[in-house]
Order: sequence, then C-alpha cells, then structure tokens
Amino acid sequence: MTNTFNMNQAFFTTLRYQRAMLWGLCALVTLFISGCGVERYEKRLDKTSKHFQYVDRLNRHLIANPHNVIGISCRLPKQFVEVKQNTKIKERDSRQPEYLPTLILDGLAGAYQADLPVAVAEGKTENKPCYVYLLTNSFRWKGYRANTGMPDPLKFVDDFNQKIGVELNQSSLKIAPETFPPDQEKEFGLQKTFNACSIIPKENFNGLSTEFKY
Repeated sequence: MTNTFNMNQAFFTTLRYQRAMLWGLCALVTLFISGCGVERYEKRLDKTSKHFQYVDRLNRHLIANPHNVIGISCRLPKQFVEVKQNTKIKERDSRQPEYLPTLILDGLAGAYQADLPVAVAEGKTENKPCYVYLLTNSFRWKGYRANTGMPDPLKFVDDFNQKIGVELNQSSLKIAPETFPPDQEKEFGLQKTFNACSIIPKENFNGLSTEFKY
C-alpha cells in the first residue's frame, strides 16, 4: 500500500487553520476594544453624575436668580433677603451695619440679612441675624479717572482692612489665601484663589461672640 501526499488537502487544511486563528484574533481585539469603551463610558457617566450632584447641591442652597449689582452677579443662600436702601439722603444708609454705628462701609453695593440658628449655649441654639455685604471699588474708579481727589481704587482692599481693624480693635489681621471651588470639585467650575480674613472680636455684640469673615 502506497502513501501519497495530497497537496490540495494540505493547502486547504492550512487555510482553514489560518482562518480560524484570524477569527479568534479578531474576537480578542473586539473584546479588548469593547472593554476599553465600557471603561471610558463608565468614567464619563461617573463624572456626569458627580457634576449633576454638584449643580443640584448649589440649586438647593442658593437662590435661582443671581443678584446683579454694578456688573457683579452673585447667588446668595436662599435664607438671605435684600436690605432695602432708604430714600432719605440725610439719614444713614439703612444697609450699613447697625450694630457698628460708627462704621461706614465704602462702596456698599448691597446688603442681605437672614435669621440663622446660632449656638448660644451648650446644646442650645437661637435664631440671630446674620449679614452679607457686597462692596465694590467701582465708585472710586469713576472719581479717580475724573481727578476728583478720590482715593486710589487699587488700594480699596488695603483701606478696608485698615478701617475694619480699627473699628474692631484689631492690631493685626490674619489674612490667608483660600481657593474655591475646592480641589475635589475644581472640574465643575473655574477655580480661583483669593485672600480671606476671619475676625472674632473680644467685644460681644448683642451678648454673643461674633465672627466677621471676608
């Protein structure tokens, strides 16, 4: 009995084997690409979810329509209402802090007040008035450019620090940079760094220790 080598059979067997290997390789590549796509989709979905949570938190705590004053737009906490300016020119501006009758806030563009729970004793809280003041140096720019003797608008913050320090009997102010939004939320908004100051005077106001922060 003679064994003969069939060239055609060997060729087609090899061809089928190569096709099987090719289809297997394509399947592996497809699975790899699909896996990468799913992971990328899940990351985008997670980022979108966190962004909506961030926006929802802002909307739950801040007013819907920003206050627009002299080109400044700000969304305040929902508890705060605007303090209206009196129309009688000779009287002290009703927006100025009544608890500091000798202090005049230069560039006062808006004042807002809310009654918020404050700790008055251990385990006890009472609603006390809290205030937000919006200041601007825009009025200085107008007078400065017109050579009316208006103070330098670029020194507005320095002048305010000096005035508030004297008013609250502070020999020196601890001013430190703060960043907002925080690092864990910086992808949701433009992160900015600004100088902040917190003052707790020795003198109590209305019988309570009060913090001034700006």
